[in-house]
Amino acid sequence: MKFIRLFCAMLCTALLLAACGGGSNADSAQSGKSAQTAVATQAGAGLAGMPANGWYWNPVQSGTGFMFEMQRDKGFVGFFLYDDLGNPVWYVSQGVVTQVNGAYQFKGMLQSYENGQAADSGTYRSPVARDVGEVLIVFSGSGKDTKTTVTLPGGRVLNAERFPIVPGGLDMAPNPAAPETGWYWNPEQGGRGWAIEVQGNTVFMAMFHYGTSGPAWHIVSGDLSNGKLLTDFQRYSGGQTITGNYRSPPSSVSAGQYELRFPEGCVGTAALQGMTTELIQRFNFGLVTPSQLCTAHGPAAATFQAPADGKVPWNLATPLQVTLRNDAGSVLPQTSLSCSAADSGVITVASDCSSIKASRLGSFPVKVSSGDTSAILMVKVIPQRFWSGLRGTSLAGSLVVMPNGGPWSWGNNYLGVLGRGVPASVLRIAETPAPVVATTGRTAMLGAVQASLGAGNAMALTENGTVWTWGGNQTFATSGRNDVIDGTLLPLAVRNPQESADLSHVVQVEVGTTNAVALLDDGQVVAWGTCTGSGDGFIHSTPVYVRNVAGTGNLGNIVAVAAGKNSYMALSADGRVYYWGYQRAAFTSNECAVQPSLVKRVDGSDLSDIVGISLGGDYALALSRDSSVWEWVPGGIIMDGKLEVPASRLAKQVQDPNSGGIWAGLTMVAAGATQALAMDKNGGVHSWRGGASGRMIAGSLVKPKQVAQGTDKAPLSNVVSIAAGSLHYQALLKDGSLMTWGYNEYGQMGYGVTTDPTYYAPAAFQVLISSTEKVKFGSVAVYPNLTRARQP
Repeated sequence: MKFIRLFCAMLCTALLLAACGGGSNADSAQSGKSAQTAVATQAGAGLAGMPANGWYWNPVQSGTGFMFEMQRDKGFVGFFLYDDLGNPVWYVSQGVVTQVNGAYQFKGMLQSYENGQAADSGTYRSPVARDVGEVLIVFSGSGKDTKTTVTLPGGRVLNAERFPIVPGGLDMAPNPAAPETGWYWNPEQGGRGWAIEVQGNTVFMAMFHYGTSGPAWHIVSGDLSNGKLLTDFQRYSGGQTITGNYRSPPSSVSAGQYELRFPEGCVGTAALQGMTTELIQRFNFGLVTPSQLCTAHGPAAATFQAPADGKVPWNLATPLQVTLRNDAGSVLPQTSLSCSAADSGVITVASDCSSIKASRLGSFPVKVSSGDTSAILMVKVIPQRFWSGLRGTSLAGSLVVMPNGGPWSWGNNYLGVLGRGVPASVLRIAETPAPVVATTGRTAMLGAVQASLGAGNAMALTENGTVWTWGGNQTFATSGRNDVIDGTLLPLAVRNPQESADLSHVVQVEVGTTNAVALLDDGQVVAWGTCTGSGDGFIHSTPVYVRNVAGTGNLGNIVAVAAGKNSYMALSADGRVYYWGYQRAAFTSNECAVQPSLVKRVDGSDLSDIVGISLGGDYALALSRDSSVWEWVPGGIIMDGKLEVPASRLAKQVQDPNSGGIWAGLTMVAAGATQALAMDKNGGVHSWRGGASGRMIAGSLVKPKQVAQGTDKAPLSNVVSIAAGSLHYQALLKDGSLMTWGYNEYGQMGYGVTTDPTYYAPAAFQVLISSTEKVKFGSVAVYPNLTRARQP
């Protein structure tokens, strides 16, 4: 570690990603140039006289350094320095490498970046670049003996030479399985970067990202001989500024544990512990060919055919089809392929590469082989996509997630719940759908896979497992943040239970009235707001873990959650249902169940063999594996300080409206505030409790009837998924059409008009963007679990 501390500040990672666009400035016409423009990807492996790629430092002025890489005649350099207050900052530059008087030199505009994504945040934020001035690097020597003279903006001259990561490291060839030396990035989240070099088995990596005070960088170093490393995420401070006199930084402080995994030389994963792992790959700023970028590992490659984007939904068996090319670029026969996962506890992949299932979010390697040829396929695991954010507590608004990851909203903008970035005083009602805006307020939000609309706020779950929230902050707690009081008009990230970073590893989120709940990918549950089930009965403004029935640990082995009126449900992998939250109190104030309890049938046994759940305003629905439906009023009544559960609060099966027997043949349930929906295996929708046939009617419990559509009142058909709000309802059809019916005083049905508050649409109609354009989801295949059913 002595050398690490001496080196200290010499990092500057591919943060410029966002600005340089992955090498878009490279000149492809240069591919025919001579050896002087060839790629040198391994440390010290440059051709005679060429600059060597890797880390540089001044051994008598430790704490200042840079990472340089050359691809063809293009160079990319990052400097790791400090600002006037001693905070770590970085600068990057991309330019051309030329020969002048026999010496190689690099020249480019040095840039600083601000306001980007931090390492402890899963919410993407694109940084803003600022030109600092021109930088010039003159190289002499070659390989391990390369030396440089660097002239920085402001006139500071830095002499630097190759950095030995370990004693004698410059004479060590890297492990053949080690990552290539150079810059790495996540193409989906440009603006952050990783600068990596391996000498022998030892890796030296710097990540540049952003902290609360601006650009930041951290160092990770250790033994990578087995392809993975978990070690300190080291932060340095107090060193030399870009123009100031030399100042040695003090020793480092750990900002937590950081994990690096490299199954092959050009693709790996990286994550600060507790955050979702992300895929990182070589940054091709010189527009070179794959074989030039990854010279040590050859051009053999595995690619996805299905899923085409390489993204696999959490906890859902997914068909897999891959292509493997050998070093000559020939496609190998599908029948000869075999697959295996390094993380077998996380990834289950069929040996013949036909299917895959994952239990945690992040990016993970799968090895694809055929004979002597093999390549690594990086699989990204994301939460299951779902199209509608409508819930039983959604008052008078609508929220959906389009196939491109954009949440769209319409209806009542109460407390800014539509996410348009303006208060209800400016925009009271939106009668047709439009995108929710991003945190900047200037562009549409993207990257969402799920959404949930509550009584006064809304949330969207990203494919990286983080949660955005906007709208009101009911009971000063539903935003999931301590720094929000009255609410937020622009999306902000919910924080984790430790309040140290964004909440991550989330696979489902639901919002109720004054409460919210999130399911984590390890089967645990967190909740915030009222009646959280954390064992204390208090209101919590940030997430807390839900306790188990005995109160001895956290609730676990959960595969789905639901939120209602200050209440919650959870479905376990073994098919049982838990409830916690609001309990009725006799002659006293309302109370909360401090921890979950199992839902019981009328006969006193546990409700079991359940595959789907939904929680409405004051009742609950559950879909059984035998395709029947159970309903009950959750919770109990507090009498003399004890919880009693009367028969009305025990689960009973819904009867067939025609035969009077058990109603079966159903595939999905959705509980609204007063009206219950069920979808049958033929694509029909049935409603009961507060209404039937698409019309709200007086009365409490009525027999299920099929919902109609259009002016001819024909049965609604070809439905693949349903959603129920407080007084309005949605159905998604096979062709991607979105149908709604119910109450429309605030335009929540999306017809482009509002209607008299006493009028309820008697049948389902198409949602419109304008008078001539209908809402179409395109291919609904992007939502592989449309029924939200638990998998076997």
